[in-house]
Amino acid sequence: MIGAYLERLADHVDYYVAPVYRGSREAVVVGYETVAGSAGDVSVHAGVLPGHPHIDDAKTVVDGLNAAGSRRAAFNYGYVPDNALEWVGTTTADYR
Repeated sequence: MIGAYLERLADHVDYYVAPVYRGSREAVVVGYETVAGSAGDVSVHAGVLPGHPHIDDAKTVVDGLNAAGSRRAAFNYGYVPDNALEWVGTTTADYR
């Protein structure tokens, strides 16, 4: 999943983005923890694709990222439907 030696990159990056493009809370946690477990002291942000077929609802994002311990998320909007933009806005309002 990682495809790089994160330990060797640590002195050259500010943070990593873990691609947690998953459809369940458990899969989000596993994806995030896979990268975080190799990141050492470098901060890890969760990369989220908020839309079908990956993540269809705010609960998956919030529950998964909270369970994984992620403090930041980077949303990849690409081809995201309008309803996903609505729940992303609502979900992230308390964090802005």
